[in-house]
Amino acid sequence: MVDSYFGLSDCITQGAEAAGWKSKWKGWETPVAVNGAKKRGIGFGAMVHVGGGGFFIGQASAIVKVNRDGTIQLICGACCSGNAIHTTQVQVCAESMGVPYEDVYETFGDTDSAMWVVGNYASRTAHSHAIAVKAACEKAKAQLFETAAGILEATVEELDIKDRSVFVKEAPQRAVSLKDIMAARALQDVVGSAGTHSIMEGGAIFGAQFAEVEVDTETGEVEVLKVVAAHDVGTAINPAVCEAQLEGGVMQGGLGYALTEELVIDPTSGAALNPNFLDYKVKTAMDTPEIDPIIIEAYEPKAAYGIKGLGEPPLVPTAPAVLGAIRNAIGIDFTEIPVTPDKILKALGKV
Repeated sequence: MVDSYFGLSDCITQGAEAAGWKSKWKGWETPVAVNGAKKRGIGFGAMVHVGGGGFFIGQASAIVKVNRDGTIQLICGACCSGNAIHTTQVQVCAESMGVPYEDVYETFGDTDSAMWVVGNYASRTAHSHAIAVKAACEKAKAQLFETAAGILEATVEELDIKDRSVFVKEAPQRAVSLKDIMAARALQDVVGSAGTHSIMEGGAIFGAQFAEVEVDTETGEVEVLKVVAAHDVGTAINPAVCEAQLEGGVMQGGLGYALTEELVIDPTSGAALNPNFLDYKVKTAMDTPEIDPIIIEAYEPKAAYGIKGLGEPPLVPTAPAVLGAIRNAIGIDFTEIPVTPDKILKALGKV
């Protein structure tokens, strides 16, 4: 983990090393390699994204309830949109409440039981909601500690929580389980709720990507051989989720945006001329290059456990990296995307 929340330099240096930049880059006009009509190039793109929310979109809320058997119920208004919030927020709750992951039962996106939240956008869901979940957990823990203090004959300040129990920090053998605390409370529930508003201190998420491509100067086709995606995620509370976000982002928006996806509009009627996936060319699994996801952990000091967001950032630097690689391969700088074979052949003077 880097010491500063500014992780851009680490994204660039570690990404460049993984891509072999020093050995492959020979200047804009010198390809990495030439094999007949095919020329290989390497390119680089970096990005900064707001990520943490601010003003309106930094709002989040959560409710945490301790059940009679010592398990935890987490209620959150956010819904899952492919961002694995069901996993990451349960992890935050479990860590905060000192219980295993499987002891947390979650309810997400239920407007009947959850407090109001803003939608899932701006890559702020993991960051913003983790703050709310942790704050709700702190309120629930305060109630547990109040009861446990009487049982353990200690002050609230002397207590901590771990392994399904509240214990005395200086004498961990003096402990009481959450189940026994709830039994001692009789009919008194333990419920913590929080509505929070977050603005990241650094205000940004950083990333860098490196793309290696091969351009066929006879057909204009571009084959993406490899993409290195190095991104600052704050704290990677679930590395598998982070890697999936990086790989999915590169494919979902980055490569298609750079090379194939273009919504064609009739200038007279305003109607879309390619409103289906036969004519609107989306990249598929068959087009997937080697993707090397690199997680940079640059701690965010105002976040719960240092967490940042990672929804949209993987889509951002892919196209610049690919276009830079094309320029390195054939010496032509394209300023419009997607860079399709006909555009390449026209720029080469072959059509």
